[in-house]
Amino acid sequence: MNRFRLSLLSTLCAAMMILVGCISAPQPSIKTHSNAGGATLGIDPRDYNRIAKQFYESLVESQRIPKGSVLALGPVHGNLDHPYHFDARKLQEKIQVRASRSGRLDFCYAVDAMRDQDAAAARYKVMKLQFEKEHTVDSEDLRTFGRLADIDYLVFGRISSHKASKVFSREVTYTFNWKLGNCETGLIEWSDEAEFSKSNL
Repeated sequence: MNRFRLSLLSTLCAAMMILVGCISAPQPSIKTHSNAGGATLGIDPRDYNRIAKQFYESLVESQRIPKGSVLALGPVHGNLDHPYHFDARKLQEKIQVRASRSGRLDFCYAVDAMRDQDAAAARYKVMKLQFEKEHTVDSEDLRTFGRLADIDYLVFGRISSHKASKVFSREVTYTFNWKLGNCETGLIEWSDEAEFSKSNL
């Protein structure tokens, strides 16, 4: 009888140990990726450097601009979903640094070039509105603006973003389209398109 009880007690203890082991064993977890403290989907300082580098190298390699020319960054029309943001002034500063290092051209912001020039500012406003609506600029407006603001070339830009969702991540692709207007002839002499993607993985 005692053997039977002892055997039953041993069996119960073993069953309890197995049960406790199953409960406390680590359970498989689903991997999740957080954007907090990690990669950002927005355009960060490193991205501005990358964009400026690609833009400037493409522009110089095109050999469209004579050395010593004055080039201004004009309207950059953005079609970005919230919360993504593009700072044209920040990009202009990055390009300006590259231009001053190379000594090939003088690069400025169009707003600075037409400071205290009411006629140039009015013409710029017209060009900006036309570019936002039609993605083009009137050649006569471009020539007039160049004469009033005393610049040789004006750059126009468009930026858009496209979001995509995957199983464990999100991805945003940014597309940049650039056009270079000759302020003497009124013609578009150079254009370029570049894109890059960012993921929160």
